Amino acid sequence: MKSLTTTDFWKSYAALPPEIKKQTKKAYQLWQNNQYHPSLHFKKVGKNLWLVRITQDYRALALKKGEDYYWFWIGSQDDYDALL
Repeated sequence: MKSLTTTDFWKSYAALPPEIKKQTKKAYQLWQNNQYHPSLHFKKVGKNLWLVRITQDYRALALKKGEDYYWFWIGSQDDYDALL
């Protein structure tokens, strides 16, 4: 399994507050060690769409292709709700 990021992900990430960037790094390290750690709430939300919880108020989305995850978005829960 590989974890890859898109340009869109990094644009979203750049706009995050510093504390959320720090939490994102922690969540990513945790996800690498155990995708299904309870605090991440990692789950499938569409055909090939996966969601991970960064904090109580922030989420990240990835497309799964084969065994690889392509992270393309990160933002607030409110922004996530607006995407749907």
